[in-house]
Amino acid sequence: MNTKIIKSLFIMIFTCLLAIPDSTLCAKEIINWYVNDFPPGYILKEPFREQGFNDIQQKLIIRQMKDYEHITKISSLSRALVDMKAGENVCFVSGIYQLNNEYLISSIPFYHLPVHSIIISGDNRHLFPSDDKISLKNLLQNKDLVFGMPSGRNYGEYIDPIINEFKGQPNIYIRTGAGSDDNEGLVKMLLA
Repeated sequence: MNTKIIKSLFIMIFTCLLAIPDSTLCAKEIINWYVNDFPPGYILKEPFREQGFNDIQQKLIIRQMKDYEHITKISSLSRALVDMKAGENVCFVSGIYQLNNEYLISSIPFYHLPVHSIIISGDNRHLFPSDDKISLKNLLQNKDLVFGMPSGRNYGEYIDPIINEFKGQPNIYIRTGAGSDDNEGLVKMLLA
């Protein structure tokens, strides 16, 4: 009789254990959403925190992806690219569309931003034509001008090859380790 009770208890316990889901089987796949301080796309500071157009797009996408766990991380684009190369599930709403990239997939662009701009100090205004059209290649060739950009920043398939052609020159400054103050840091350098 004792063995019948023990067998019955064993079967009940075993059945109960099978009914309890294993946390690894039920865990949702994680998507890491990277954001950076890049108004008006991402806004990290009050009073308009998380009200940028990228913030809003990201919230809309996350709302539709209920089968995933979503983690938002404040980081630079260069950090997001390192994690992408390492095989992590990374989404970065403000990435610039690029063809033929070995480690990331870009959607077809779904909104258009104004063209990129070059910010200059007023002291150098006389060096630029009045029609507001500027050759980036000519600017980068001019050794009297310093060109600064955040490390890891991509500008798309037309601008990146021009910048890459001149990287390493003394007048090309790549700001590394800046974190979330990429643009603010460059503007402060310009004003100094």
